Amino acid sequence: MNEMIFPGTHQLLGEILVGNHKLEAKQLERALTHQFSVASRIGEILVTLGYISEEDLAGALAQQLGLAVYHPESEDEFLEAGVSATFHREHPFALVRRGGEAGKTLLLVGNPLDGDLQAALALVFPQDYEMQLTTESALGGILSAYYGLPAQGGGPEGVLVDEADVDRLKDMASEAPVIKFVNGLIDLAVSRRASDIHLEPQEEGLLVRFRVDGILQDYEHPPA
Repeated sequence: MNEMIFPGTHQLLGEILVGNHKLEAKQLERALTHQFSVASRIGEILVTLGYISEEDLAGALAQQLGLAVYHPESEDEFLEAGVSATFHREHPFALVRRGGEAGKTLLLVGNPLDGDLQAALALVFPQDYEMQLTTESALGGILSAYYGLPAQGGGPEGVLVDEADVDRLKDMASEAPVIKFVNGLIDLAVSRRASDIHLEPQEEGLLVRFRVDGILQDYEHPPA
């Protein structure tokens, strides 16, 4: 399959995650509200907020698009990318031959809707391949191990971060007063079906307004 035609379901990604009990409806509403202010896909936002895992995202995308999730096998042989390192970093992928010369070729991606990648591969790799999904982390490890591309976010000496430390930092951040206030504000905006939130600094504090049905409504004056 070398064209972006997917035989999957017409369900939205969030609906699939909620239906599979990987995500709560309230969390989805908060993420969708957050999407208005950032240039990110909903799946990326859900992972960043810690609502789902990368594996949950890959599984839901596979279900949505009718694709398989990649599971490595000992016979897998990684092929040359045929593109520049810069392009490869910006559009991560891996080509895998499974089953020797007479076998099949797999295209491993984290973002199956990358049109630029599809266009480039049509020029440098016109052979047939089967697209399979993997997580961004797993794909980064493959690029580092087999293509000589450093993992994104890794330091020059490959410093490892203790996952327990990361979890503690997330817990500390989620309990910070500002974070708790913002999360509560977003929840309230969603419950009121507000289209946007306005924050206006004033001498006595911050004036918060919700736009509901096109009309700005005052909320409260949080402490300065």
